[in-house]
Amino acid sequence: MKKNQKISSIIAIIVFLLSSHSFVVADNAAGMNNLKIDGKNAVWMSNKGSNWEIYHMNMDSEDTKNITNNKYNQMNPSISGNYIVWQDNREHASNGTGYFDIYLYNIKNGQTQKITDSKGDYREPVISGDKISWINNTDGRRQVMIYDLSKKATKSITTTDTQVFGLEINGKTLAWMDSRDGDFDIYTYDISTGKEKQVTYGLGDELDPILSKDRIVWMVEYNGYSQIYMYDTKEDSETRLTSGKQNHRPLAFTGDKLLLEEDGHLVLNDSNSIVDTKLENFGDVMPKYAFLQGDTLIWSNGMGIMSGSINDYTITKVMKDNSPQEEQDIEEVEEIEEADETEVDIDSQEQPSVTDDLSVEEEVEEVEELSVETEKKQEESTIEKEKPKKEDTKSIWKSPFIYILIGIVIIGGVFGIRYYRKRGDK
Repeated sequence: MKKNQKISSIIAIIVFLLSSHSFVVADNAAGMNNLKIDGKNAVWMSNKGSNWEIYHMNMDSEDTKNITNNKYNQMNPSISGNYIVWQDNREHASNGTGYFDIYLYNIKNGQTQKITDSKGDYREPVISGDKISWINNTDGRRQVMIYDLSKKATKSITTTDTQVFGLEINGKTLAWMDSRDGDFDIYTYDISTGKEKQVTYGLGDELDPILSKDRIVWMVEYNGYSQIYMYDTKEDSETRLTSGKQNHRPLAFTGDKLLLEEDGHLVLNDSNSIVDTKLENFGDVMPKYAFLQGDTLIWSNGMGIMSGSINDYTITKVMKDNSPQEEQDIEEVEEIEEADETEVDIDSQEQPSVTDDLSVEEEVEEVEELSVETEKKQEESTIEKEKPKKEDTKSIWKSPFIYILIGIVIIGGVFGIRYYRKRGDK
């Protein structure tokens, strides 16, 4: 019986997952790496064969296509609208340089074009709208480049000998982590004004920047744990979004919603109210990739793509009531209030006043009134105890034994009447 119940439970769970979420398995999903999603389009790289290839899939129709399909290595895809970019070594595979070029693919017409000059090593492209950025790794000097697709113009943003990683772009702002000062800090570049800005000045490494409108989030190690911070470019203000003895890593940032990993669990953070909501229904395995598009959560374990409403994964329990900054402010306020109370106590002891005497008299009167009320209540309770208790007849009739007893009496009476009748007949 228990075995059948377990089987029924498993079937119910499977039916729920299939009915409430859409699951897409790509034809070449094996080895799905570096997954990126924009709207209904997904792109990733796979080494199903002997080399890395770029695959594109329309998640509505589930049509999957190898858009490179050659014997060379194509890696690190990025997608925006109808365009996909990646790094490609097809023109350098035989010269031993290990260099890559940047290629662009148009989803609508299926055409591919190279947008770099093949004279350097260009890697890790990102695209947003008609702006493409990548790392110029020629001679080991990792410089940030930006390309205007409409103007066909390339520009170098950084000129220092430094290590640059983690490019992010959202159309008007470019962000990256930069080690020019010894450790990694977050830098941004305003595409319209051409101004560069250093966002962080911490003593540790600030890593993994993600952009959303006028905000940027990143992670930094704090007291032995990685925490997430946010910078608002409009307000020119920094806010700490996470706290506690857990490690945090930002995964996706859209609008006010931040999707992050907290010690192997997915967590949804509201960057306005700074509260966290734990997400479930992923089992014991942390999704390999996770994305947010409005209220839709998209995730993958590397073998397919799952999507569903964020509400289907949400636990309503709020993991913390106050933000780290609010907690610090509360502690400071409490310390100030305690200090003020101590000063008041000292002053009151040193300078007794008429009001102090009155307050003492009032307290005495209150105590006397309370004692009188207490005595009255005690007398009332004593009287109540001395009253004879009424039998609860209703509770007697609720017992099944009373009915058994009545039945025995009735049966005994019937047999008694028959017995006396027989004797009378004799």
